[in-house]
Amino acid sequence: MGTLLKVLTVLILLLSIFAFVMGLSLFDKREELLGRTQALEEKIRQIAGTIETSPPAATDENFFSTGYDVSRVDDRVNDDPELNNFWDSYKAGLENRSPDQFNLNTEANRAKLRTYWRMVPHETEPGRMVVYKDPTTREKSNTGKDTMDELLRDVLDKAQKQLARLNDTRAQLINVRQEFETVIGLFNEEKKAHRRSKVEITRLNGVITRLEGTVAALEQDKARLERQVRELQDTVADKEATIKKHVDTIQDLDIQVKKQAEEITRLRDIINLKTGVNRSGVTISDLKLSPGEKGRIISIEKDLAFVVIQLNDTARSELIADGTFAAGTELMVYRKEGGKDIIVSRIRLTNPPNSSNLSIAEIVYGWTQVPIKEGDLIIHQ
Repeated sequence: MGTLLKVLTVLILLLSIFAFVMGLSLFDKREELLGRTQALEEKIRQIAGTIETSPPAATDENFFSTGYDVSRVDDRVNDDPELNNFWDSYKAGLENRSPDQFNLNTEANRAKLRTYWRMVPHETEPGRMVVYKDPTTREKSNTGKDTMDELLRDVLDKAQKQLARLNDTRAQLINVRQEFETVIGLFNEEKKAHRRSKVEITRLNGVITRLEGTVAALEQDKARLERQVRELQDTVADKEATIKKHVDTIQDLDIQVKKQAEEITRLRDIINLKTGVNRSGVTISDLKLSPGEKGRIISIEKDLAFVVIQLNDTARSELIADGTFAAGTELMVYRKEGGKDIIVSRIRLTNPPNSSNLSIAEIVYGWTQVPIKEGDLIIHQ
């Protein structure tokens, strides 16, 4: 009997140790399951806060009654243009916002979220709640009123409906974008046509202004001539012809005088260069300019017949001899085109180069063979 008690005592001790070890292991699992459940519960409450509890309020989906004009624009009056029917299929109700989102942070919803089994009052003990069992199968029920399943099913149902509305909105956005692309294309074409029309209108307005001025001048001449017509009828034609001839002659003489003055200036500069004196007081004979490339053209002013050039360092040092700029130096403008060397024109320096080696030169009259271009080389032969 004593031996049996010793064996039982040892067996109970071993079982107690095993139970203690299993308890420690289950305690860790319990902590893990508890933490996971609490984390899931918190995230479910946060996710539910983004779900609408009801669909947006009903709205007249055809409140856009006017479509945009798709008829061709021309010079004819069109009081009844063809209108696009895009708004007929537009779902305006998708623009409205649902007023409320799910709130699982209430005490009632928190209690439902933590209730896995369906609880019902005990049949004989008032105030006591027990797990509901199916009368047929006698299995515990985790579905039904005031359970986690009921709450999550409601959340899932509304989330699915919200997703359907979101997909409808995405489809509507695609339709709107495509319609906008069409409208933008039509708008851009009309703007191009409108710009051309404005150019033509501006031109015609200028013509009208000139014609109005001409008409006004002619009316004044007519009134004056009508007062003098009887006494000047025999001589007016000859006098007008003579006046016109004199005016043309004066204009021709003015042009010739201007050209002769420019030619005199050009010849005087050439004479000065040949005699070795320029406007800066430095004799050209003192200027030793080596042959070769001296820079390039970077800008052209055709109306004023001058160019801006970029000199290289060698040309700068040669042109500013002893700190004095040799103005009036003439250089050739050269270009390589199609494998051929082309002499473009001749230029005359008028300003000393600045710190960036930029200088200004005038185009020598009568030397231009082909139009000067940016990038043409400058050489001295």
